[in-house]
This record gives sequence, C-alpha cells and structure tokens, in this order.
Amino acid sequence: MISALMVDVDGDLVGGRPIDGRPWVSGIEGDFGFSVEQLQREFFVPYWNDIIIGRSTLDRHLKPVLAEIAPHLRYEDFVAY
Repeated sequence: MISALMVDVDGDLVGGRPIDGRPWVSGIEGDFGFSVEQLQREFFVPYWNDIIIGRSTLDRHLKPVLAEIAPHLRYEDFVAY
C-alpha cells in the first residue's frame, strides 16, 4: 500500500486561505511573531527539498527551527495552522 501526504506550500494547488484567499503565510508574523523571511531562510531553503522527496521528515527539521525562531510556539499548533 502506498501512503502519501501532499502539501501545497507555494499556492499552485490551493489558491489561498479559505477565509480571504490570501497565501497561508500572510498572517504568520502577526499570529506567531516571526517573519516569512525567517521561516524561508531557516527552514525552507535548507530542508524543504529533502522533505518533499522523502529523504527527511517535516518534524525532524521544523521542530528545532520553531524552537529557535518561536520558542513559544508548539510544532503541532504551527502544523495545524
């Protein structure tokens, strides 16, 4: 059996947040206190390619990044966001 998790982080599949159509990252700074640029630099640039091709897992890299840039934020809460 093949199992898969598909995530659309760049807006190609999902046009935006259901409430207002804006990209999912639009409220990150106000909601969590860190910038999209920080998340991009600390998480997406160094780790995303390995995650999307299955070489690594989301939690392995996102948990420590969040602990660094937003220690008040639980990994589970951000993923649910």
